[in-house]
Amino acid sequence: MRRTMMIAILGLLGMGFVGCGGSDPTEQDTCKQAVGIACQRLNSCLGATFSLLYSSVADCTTKMEADYSCATKTCTAPQKFVPANGRACINAITTVTCTELEAGQPAACADSLMCQ
Repeated sequence: MRRTMMIAILGLLGMGFVGCGGSDPTEQDTCKQAVGIACQRLNSCLGATFSLLYSSVADCTTKMEADYSCATKTCTAPQKFVPANGRACINAITTVTCTELEAGQPAACADSLMCQ
């Protein structure tokens, strides 16, 4: 059940999050950042259960980046990635409670908001 919950949560991470610097983040940067934050939050929320699934937050991040194809993540043309919506999703994941995280993705992280 926890694995299913994690998959559902990380599905929300499919597109969006923030990069650093002066230019807008790409879909790939956003995906990687989202997965990293989600793995940190899941570790905090799940405690010992997290350790049954992953050896560390870094292990979770590596596996989830692969699961969600962060390296090749792109919006389907003619849609374009919306960096501001990616930032909103990151903020939502950062502040969501464990109970809300277990219930699924924050509304701000819907794929339809990441690509428009």
